[in-house]
Amino acid sequence: MKKEDYYSGYTFRHTWATVAQNECGATLADVDFGLNHAHKTRLARTYVKLDFTPAWELNEKVVEKIFFTEDKTSANKNDESEVSFFRFSAKQLIKGTLYFKGKILKSVEDIGFNNIEEIITYLMKDLPNTIPLRSMVQIRIENKDKGQKQDYTRMIH
Repeated sequence: MKKEDYYSGYTFRHTWATVAQNECGATLADVDFGLNHAHKTRLARTYVKLDFTPAWELNEKVVEKIFFTEDKTSANKNDESEVSFFRFSAKQLIKGTLYFKGKILKSVEDIGFNNIEEIITYLMKDLPNTIPLRSMVQIRIENKDKGQKQDYTRMIH
């Protein structure tokens, strides 16, 4: 690999911080908080149960900017993360959207899905052959009835 292609955990932290401040309107204090940086009130943190909601909301904005828009950004678009999703039933309205480089490739909004893999399998079926093998795609799944959403990443095989 060329030196400019090397990545580390810090590469993604720097990218996250840069996008958060420069493109999502976060203050430096918001970025510090989102990165869980220690500060003068370190001792108070041992006694106070912190509400990380502002950091989670900022992270959602950064993920939205990087993976789910076509906006030009200096961020690396190959960062991937996956968190366990909420439960849902086949009676609930679920929307699934498949993205590649910020563009919507396919979308479905329907009832009848029993789990995440059913939705992902449906979205990944019949992909255009213009997408190179081993490319990463992003999937956003929303439970429209509960107002919940979760993002996933998969590799094209």
